[in-house]
Amino acid sequence: MKPVLSVLGARYILGGVYAVDSQVVRNDHGVEELAEERKLRLNDALAELAEETTHRVERKA
Repeated sequence: MKPVLSVLGARYILGGVYAVDSQVVRNDHGVEELAEERKLRLNDALAELAEETTHRVERKA
């Protein structure tokens, strides 16, 4: 994936979050839900993205 993103002009590439079918289930209301471990990993990745974005903005200021 990184070579494709680089060709598209990405300068910063953070780690990805992947889920397999068994980590996504549909509840009784028809809404898909992530397994708790995927939620935690996704939240960690979002926090990393927010932190990196903040650092980049601060460096430009």
